[in-house]
Amino acid sequence: MYAMFSLLNKPYPATEPGKRSILFSIGVGIFVGAFLAIFQPFGTSEIEFDYKILKLLSFGIISGLVVVLFYHFIPLLGLEIMRDKHWTVWKELLYFLCMIVFLAVFNNLYSSYLRGTPFTWSDLLGMVSSTFMIAVVPGFFMVLLDYNHKLKKYVEEVQGFNFKQLEQKRIHNAVDVVQIPTDNLNDQIPMNPADFLFAEAEGNYLNVSYLKNDILHKKLFRITLKKFENQLTFENLIKCHRSFIVNLQHVENAKGNAQGYKLKMMGTDDIVPVSRKYVPFVKQYFASNN
Repeated sequence: MYAMFSLLNKPYPATEPGKRSILFSIGVGIFVGAFLAIFQPFGTSEIEFDYKILKLLSFGIISGLVVVLFYHFIPLLGLEIMRDKHWTVWKELLYFLCMIVFLAVFNNLYSSYLRGTPFTWSDLLGMVSSTFMIAVVPGFFMVLLDYNHKLKKYVEEVQGFNFKQLEQKRIHNAVDVVQIPTDNLNDQIPMNPADFLFAEAEGNYLNVSYLKNDILHKKLFRITLKKFENQLTFENLIKCHRSFIVNLQHVENAKGNAQGYKLKMMGTDDIVPVSRKYVPFVKQYFASNN
């Protein structure tokens, strides 16, 4: 029992809107529509109405729209609770259950329209039960399987990084210090690759962490992460997360979990996350410096 609760509280990658989420939604819609049109379960085979196959396929369209709402448009809102640092296995499972309920509600409304009957709670409960029978077990299995796959993948990748080799190549004296202008005309960010550790976005501000005489300093600048990134010229400074830019030369150690990598920076206990989208760039950097 403890092992199960421990698994449910493990970090799980929050949904990232994009091409994959849209393709996934289309796939779900095609599957649901084809399943209903071919097998006609839950008594639909006994009901006759005009354009029956076409109307059964329409359930797939509704299902696809609900899925794209949950896995593309809601994540686009950028809600704090749906960021990687808050997202866990149990939250992903609960989110999936909420989507299933929405699927049942909208498909039940469409079913009532097709039959020409008014909405009833008994019909809705029947639709929820049917939807759960089809989707819950495979859905939960897919989430847990995906968690184990990503966890194993990222843990194994991090074990191949050579941090001792990286330390030997670390820049200790900057050749040029670049002054990056901010939205505050009287303020600039002095970029020294020998000192800079990472920067974290905080709305329209950027919290920059750097070392000075081996002492950690943090300073807030009025500039967005995007503007800051566009002015960088150092190849070892890369965006590793939608909220972070990191100096990979100053990574002291790293761990992997289902969300990607967690980078331990030198001179601080702060951990910089690397989300799945940026894992290939970080992996390539360490591979080229091994």
